[in-house]
Amino acid sequence: RANVLETIIDKNTFEVPAALIDQSQAMLAQELQLQTAYQTGQEPKEVTFSDEQLGDLRGRATFAAKAGLILDFISKQESIVVEESDLEARYLEISEQQGQSVDAIRGYFAQPDQNKELKDRLLEEKTLDWLLENSTIVETEAASSLADVAEATLDEEVAKKDQSSREEPSEPEQSLHDKNVSELKALAKSRGLKGYSKLTRDGLIELLS
Repeated sequence: RANVLETIIDKNTFEVPAALIDQSQAMLAQELQLQTAYQTGQEPKEVTFSDEQLGDLRGRATFAAKAGLILDFISKQESIVVEESDLEARYLEISEQQGQSVDAIRGYFAQPDQNKELKDRLLEEKTLDWLLENSTIVETEAASSLADVAEATLDEEVAKKDQSSREEPSEPEQSLHDKNVSELKALAKSRGLKGYSKLTRDGLIELLS
């Protein structure tokens, strides 16, 4: 998904309104503050960022803003919409993850702002699915070389992790079970893990363990 979206962004150069990037950056910064606060015990407002972190946030915010605009355009062009069945399926998924009734989850998302956020996210997911289904994935020589480099890097990281595990205890598994789905996804995002967005709570715990 990330590769397809990045390719489309690279092939469609356009200026993004600064206000939209600012909004995206503020949201990303808030997520990072909450995540850091949870891990360190600080108050979210006390969490500050270095110039390097701010630069990284700006880059991610620009990408997110461009991706949002492109996906919105494609969804309208291809008449992709969020059906009631999509919402009900997500309510069921969240209820299973959170251990709450479907009615309780449905009631929470009855709030206009929460409902809009969920619909926007589902629309982006459906549009990305459409892109994947209608794309021809071609592995170029450069991509093959990158895959080799990635594999070598992964081997190196695994070796480092193995060595580190002998020196420092890893995060207790029990602590992962204490987190909710949002916290687990935030942790997966902070670790740079891929494919976590659609995982259930058990799947996230297994990925993070």
